Amino acid sequence: AFPLSADDPRRAAGVRVGPLTLIANLTHQPITVTVPFTGTTAHARFLDERNVVEACARPGPFLISAGTYLLSEQGRINVSLLPYAVACLKEP
Repeated sequence: AFPLSADDPRRAAGVRVGPLTLIANLTHQPITVTVPFTGTTAHARFLDERNVVEACARPGPFLISAGTYLLSEQGRINVSLLPYAVACLKEP
């Protein structure tokens, strides 16, 4: 685990393994979490209510989906998560 910044730190959890950072929203409400990040951009993929059915039914296409890129500002990235969502950030 590593330090995350959120309104209430008990609302989110994160773990970093090599170039991957996983972040989870532990609540039933959307939140924004600030994550310490050394790179300038992160490739982000989200698993949430919008895509969980498709990800479970067809995991292969989900895992190779394009995702999105988030920019780091002053060594931090802001990540918005829907309820109970998980984000995977990877340094490109």
